[in-house]
Amino acid sequence: MMESIVTKLGTSFSEPEIVIVQSNTPDNGIFFVANGDCAVNIVMPGNVEIIAHRLLIEGDHFGEISTIYGVPSTASVISRNYNTMATLSRQKFLDLVNEIPDYKTHLMRHVYSYDDPMKQFAKKIITRIPYFGQNYLNKHLFHLILYNFQLKFYPADEIVMREKQEESDRILIVISGVLEVYTEFEGNEFIIDRLKPGSILNYRLVFTDDLMQVSVRTLDNTQTIELTEDKLREIMSSDQEFEKKLRLYENQILRHGSIPLDYLLSSTQEAHPAKFNAAKRRKNVLKNVIFKKI
Repeated sequence: MMESIVTKLGTSFSEPEIVIVQSNTPDNGIFFVANGDCAVNIVMPGNVEIIAHRLLIEGDHFGEISTIYGVPSTASVISRNYNTMATLSRQKFLDLVNEIPDYKTHLMRHVYSYDDPMKQFAKKIITRIPYFGQNYLNKHLFHLILYNFQLKFYPADEIVMREKQEESDRILIVISGVLEVYTEFEGNEFIIDRLKPGSILNYRLVFTDDLMQVSVRTLDNTQTIELTEDKLREIMSSDQEFEKKLRLYENQILRHGSIPLDYLLSSTQEAHPAKFNAAKRRKNVLKNVIFKKI
């Protein structure tokens, strides 16, 4: 195995304070620190950057999440010294995995052990979606879904989704800021709800071909993570057991008929989230009944 890895490695040199990997950029590859050290900066809810959340020293590596899952990087890495690093591009990584499948398995187990604050925050929210719970997902599928949620930033007063003009083709989770759900009726605007951090939008409508029946806009600068319908279906097709369970859930949604208001409000600040969620679900059902009659 070692010989196969070594023949595919390149070399990278960096001076102090150089950005080696910029957060939210794709295809950076894997870096192995041979000499020097680096700081890992992560972005938390509210677009707050934590500087030097972790230090990387000789023998450490980074970039494996982006490379394994083919997604943008989840953190920025800054050199703190004159660094010498071995590099493995994503294409070379894929070539290596074709030769030695166990190498990817080893790296994925390493990723499963990560316990950074943003991962824990996102996990608590994502697992509120019924089909992303433990009954549906193993560790591999959970991390595949988690890292395929893409980070997005919206300025204040921006229309995110327009009523009767855009399809409900992605799941949105509010990380910071506020999304306002509203509609217009007989020339008047009605505010229906405000989705605060931890709220989830379109987790059922993503299975339909329906146009949005409400509009969504930002009240202030807002940060979301989003999973498209296409990416969800791609993940479905990668695992037969998951696809079977999700098809059953999808059929239930399609039999249910129109769902004009499809969101879960945040329960992160409630003392009894289970009771809070049950009450909010009942309230959401009632709102949908009223909205359909209107």
